[in-house]
Amino acid sequence: MFKRFFTLNRVRDSVTFREGKEEINLYVDSDAESLVSRLQKAQEQLLKIDDHSSIEDRKNAAETLANAVFGHEQTKRIFDFYHGDASCVVTICGMYVTDKKHGLIPKIVQVQKHLR
Repeated sequence: MFKRFFTLNRVRDSVTFREGKEEINLYVDSDAESLVSRLQKAQEQLLKIDDHSSIEDRKNAAETLANAVFGHEQTKRIFDFYHGDASCVVTICGMYVTDKKHGLIPKIVQVQKHLR
């Protein structure tokens, strides 16, 4: 006998980032509540970054954000794609999360509305 577990509050999406002629396809498949929690932790870490932060601290904050959205394996791909540039990673992840029409936040809101 097989047991199937269905979760109604999953956020699933795919996004393509382009840099010149190259592109990278990434996927999101996460529980909405844990995704929000991970994004809040990433935000807290990013808010600690200032002009005096080390390169390592900046990279760690960028990794935390990318991990929150795309997971560990895809974060490695993102950093490879952007040649380790933490500011590019933060920028593209931030744009994807906050885009009002196609971003992650509207998708989370939509999933949570269906649960009510």
